[in-house]
Amino acid sequence: MEKKKLIILLLITLIIIFLSIKIISFHDNHKHYKEYRETYLTNNFTEIEDWMTIKTIEREFDIDYKDIEKELGDKLSLKEKRQTLREVCEKEKFDCNNITSNLNKKIKDD
Repeated sequence: MEKKKLIILLLITLIIIFLSIKIISFHDNHKHYKEYRETYLTNNFTEIEDWMTIKTIEREFDIDYKDIEKELGDKLSLKEKRQTLREVCEKEKFDCNNITSNLNKKIKDD
């Protein structure tokens, strides 16, 4: 009987510890999400940056996809459209700073 109580107490203790860890983890993740949302999802983009995906650049800056392809000098696959500009540049061995500045010039010219 005593052994059974000890096992039940141990299980309850483990459940409480597990739930505490989950609650702390949720709170921490929520805090990071709020910071991310305030930083990146406010739609106050003024310039193209290399962390943006090709689709984000296309949508937020109203740049035709063909212009981005011309700048990169290659037809992009659907997978590459979802990658950041930095990832595409690293894969294709392009100078990302140069491409970013050229795209920003196109925005200002329009």
